[in-house]
Amino acid sequence: MGIKRFVSEYSKKNTPSNISQIYWIYQQLIDAKKIPKPTSPPTRAERKDAITYWLDKKYEAGGESAVNEQHWYATQLRNYHASALKDSDIAWITNLRSHEAYLLWLTLLRSAVPVHPNEASMITSDIYLYYDREMEESFCPQGVSNNAYLALGLSTKPRTIKELHGYIVDFLIGWSVDSDTKRDYLLKLKAFLDQSPPELWFNFAKNETEVRLDWLWNYMRTTAKLPGLVSDSLTDFRWERLYAEFRMLDKSDEVLIKIHKSAQKAFANSVTAKSNGRKARINLTIDKEAKEILEQIAGGPRKQSQLVQELIYREAKKISETP
Repeated sequence: MGIKRFVSEYSKKNTPSNISQIYWIYQQLIDAKKIPKPTSPPTRAERKDAITYWLDKKYEAGGESAVNEQHWYATQLRNYHASALKDSDIAWITNLRSHEAYLLWLTLLRSAVPVHPNEASMITSDIYLYYDREMEESFCPQGVSNNAYLALGLSTKPRTIKELHGYIVDFLIGWSVDSDTKRDYLLKLKAFLDQSPPELWFNFAKNETEVRLDWLWNYMRTTAKLPGLVSDSLTDFRWERLYAEFRMLDKSDEVLIKIHKSAQKAFANSVTAKSNGRKARINLTIDKEAKEILEQIAGGPRKQSQLVQELIYREAKKISETP
């Protein structure tokens, strides 16, 4: 009991308390392979718990090995300034709304940045904007320009807003360049987001169904030639990817407004967007278990017709795309 008490006191004393230090130390433990790399970005509390657990284990082990690990840990704390991120920076990132977080994450992927510290003086951190999908496919066929992001092993397939926040912070923490380069790039990212128009692009489709958003995405990718190699498979962000990819188009405001109006008109007139007000009643007989599942998925009896309609459109789309 006494040993456990001392262990707890040691880890409590040495576990970082401020947000940016927690992220920094956690990343150093990952880089040094002292703790396993997670499959998705953990929360701040989970990172802190992992640090505390590691400190507990090292204290319990004792001996020369534990002393060496404690020296290593103290060195990482002294090097914390290299992270260049402040608590306010991390709070700003983790408070971004879904469309803002997706735009910032996509901006990271579309940036050409130095991978190693010795490249910082030769390579400026530039954000690439594409004129259309042909330019993207020609210039960056893999969809990602940021080799430093890929070198860190960060995923290009986030599934939740929490993962978007986590990948952004993990990149900025783990990026192995000097603090001045990081600060300059972070300021550039903030300035880019601040340039977003007050009226959101594609706000008219924000609360639409998956089927309708898929129709609009396909329309923009084909008719409007919208870039989106990375975004194509990210169906957890159906509306956010429309907003972000359009926001990053390298076209004048006049042209963007014209394309946006055309897309809105096409969407309003599309088969999946409306049925010209005509409704048809049908009688279906399904087994009791299927009926219960339908009620659960739909979220209530009133939404069952909408769900069945969406499933019909989805299957029709699959059939029409089958060669």
